[in-house]
Formats: sequence, C-alpha cells, structure tokens
Amino acid sequence: MKKLPALFRESDSTLVIKWDDRGFNDVPMAPGCRTRIAGQTKAALITQLVANGAVDIYGLNLVYMFRSPDALGQREDTIPAWARH
Repeated sequence: MKKLPALFRESDSTLVIKWDDRGFNDVPMAPGCRTRIAGQTKAALITQLVANGAVDIYGLNLVYMFRSPDALGQREDTIPAWARH
C-alpha cells in the first residue's frame, strides 16, 4: 500500500468515488456527456471537486482528501444540481 502524501494526516476526511462511466456515455451522439448536455461530464465534476478544496490523491480520480470533515461537508453544497441523484 502506498504511503499518503506528507501534507495529509490519516484523520483527514476522505471521499472515494466509484465512477460509473456508462452514466456519462448514455447517448452515442454525445460521448462523455450526460444526457447529451455539454458540460455535464466526469471531468467537470472532478474540476468541481478540486476547485472546492479536494486533493486528488495520486491523480487517479478515485480518492479525494479534504483538510477536515467541515471542508468535505461544505463541498457537498457545491455539487451541481445535475449530478445529484
């Protein structure tokens, strides 16, 4: 198992995402976009996470760390409406 980057502690809040790429490729004419709407992409959600304080551990787009539980909770409020289910 890899060691965490030095700037994090084991007690920092972690978000693990298991992406379902099929949800971003549900219309053949608009691959990578959710329901053919430009901007509704996996990359857009990743950008949103990072812009709001998440750090993408090892650049794998799977594990994101936040400095505190509050930081993770505040991030939840910034999720775009189209990504909420």
